[in-house]
Amino acid sequence: MVQKKNMFSAASPAHGGQVVLRSEELLRREVVDMVNPVPNAHPKGRASGRQSPSEGGRKSNMLNSEREEVMTMRKPIKNVLITLPVASVVLLALTASTTHATLLIYEPFDYTDVGDKLHGKGGSELGLTGSWNESGGNEDGNGFEIAASGLSYGSLPTTGKAVDRPGGPGSSRAERAIAGTVSLPNETWFSILLQETNNNAAFAIASDPFVKHAGTLTSTTGVGFGIYRTGGAGGTFTAAIWHPVAGAASRTDSSSPYDLTGTGLFVGKMTFGATDTLEVWHYASDLTTSTSLGTVAIAIDESTLDLINISDSGLGVTDEIRVGTSLNDVLVPEPATMALLAFGGIGILMRRRRLRR
Repeated sequence: MVQKKNMFSAASPAHGGQVVLRSEELLRREVVDMVNPVPNAHPKGRASGRQSPSEGGRKSNMLNSEREEVMTMRKPIKNVLITLPVASVVLLALTASTTHATLLIYEPFDYTDVGDKLHGKGGSELGLTGSWNESGGNEDGNGFEIAASGLSYGSLPTTGKAVDRPGGPGSSRAERAIAGTVSLPNETWFSILLQETNNNAAFAIASDPFVKHAGTLTSTTGVGFGIYRTGGAGGTFTAAIWHPVAGAASRTDSSSPYDLTGTGLFVGKMTFGATDTLEVWHYASDLTTSTSLGTVAIAIDESTLDLINISDSGLGVTDEIRVGTSLNDVLVPEPATMALLAFGGIGILMRRRRLRR
């Protein structure tokens, strides 16, 4: 075992900003001197009786030299001690980034051309590749468009804009490919922010695009996990798994539908195993209170999931699609972001400290 020396390190302006080591004994002497100062003699000299003038002078010079060193250290030590709590925040944030689960996919719809069709849009969004494709044929008519602003929801971190639909007959459905580098683990979480007004809508992580109104997928062997709203006016959202039945495309919904009014955040947990399960919750704007939409359990082949699908047949708004490996991933910022904020806080504190000098 390596035994640590009892030393303290500080950067002193008097030494050109270089790191200077100071012993604990020197710090102890500083405390003694402040509490019980002795003007012209070393403390040990009082216990040894009389001293010659030359001896007293030498010890006085030594004491004064030590005091100067201590006074030189005093201000840097204070700065270091004040900075330690802030630095600990950075350390915790960086430590969390190594233990925190991973945000795999993030689509904030941060596209600049307001009013443009979603069809053909795509960039460097996390975990996605290629561009959005309007498979419903409405890319030039009543398809999804880039909204003027994004949705907000309590303290949920949001960026960019959103997509909406101008209305009109038919339904809009679009899909975008998941990057080949993304591997969905056995426990995968997703979240999506929706604003619905009496319309059918859906979201899914799937193997194939939606068909009209997202009731099924285009392939008779297609699979998917997500949420689905039916019923138009007065309709409700359910958790849903799209899957084949007897050679035909089908869908199974959960048994506890949720009636969304206005804007809502839906969070889903997919668990892959011998039997695959999906449970979905609606989270209130406090991001704590949740209502379960129920659980769906079916054995399917989840290895074919490679698309993000959205669908709408009315005037709804879709925003903030996240996919990750934990609940925290789809509700809070990434640890790296928190670390950057912590570093920024240190910079502000250091700047304020310099201005006060």
